[in-house]
Amino acid sequence: MGLALEKITGKPVEELLRERISEPLGLKNTVSNLTAAIPEPALHAYSSERRGILNLPPATPFYEETTGWNPSWSITHGAIQTSNIYDVEATGRKLFAGETLSKESYETMTSTRLRGVARPLPGCATCVEMSERYTYGMGVVLTGDWIVQNPLFNGYAAVVGYLPGEKVSIAVAVTYKAEAFGPDGSYDNSGNPIFARIGALMAPDHAPPIPRD
Repeated sequence: MGLALEKITGKPVEELLRERISEPLGLKNTVSNLTAAIPEPALHAYSSERRGILNLPPATPFYEETTGWNPSWSITHGAIQTSNIYDVEATGRKLFAGETLSKESYETMTSTRLRGVARPLPGCATCVEMSERYTYGMGVVLTGDWIVQNPLFNGYAAVVGYLPGEKVSIAVAVTYKAEAFGPDGSYDNSGNPIFARIGALMAPDHAPPIPRD
């Protein structure tokens, strides 16, 4: 998709992201990274997730810094970005409110049409029943009345959530201690329960239905 956008517009993806998203939303601390370097000051992260890949016994200590890991293999060149917590919160408050989207695009992003349709499939760990608690939109997750993104990658986790009816935006970013990882190096997004607790305090009548523990 990134290559298609570049061919259609004649511009690199990092320029398109700046012109179409970052500048209209006023995200002054969000930049595209063409290398693994993160602008200082960087929030450092550590992980044990390669334990399974390296076939390490559960009793063998393994915990490595992942700050410089570049996820460019997973997305088009120029689309890897770094930000700060203020811009992450603003993304929820502005993008999730539809400020830069057409009415049709916003309705597509926040559609709950998968509820009652998507279902678990054998051998697919991410194929789950779509419900009020968790539904895929277009690039977002819908949980209760909240629009959410909750990335988990390279020892970093975050949640940004927006409640349109109350115009409440919450942003959470976390990193992990060694004990947070399972024997196989697996780990959960620990930002989810923090977000859920804050959401329940700020909007008790619309508390996010994801677990708070």
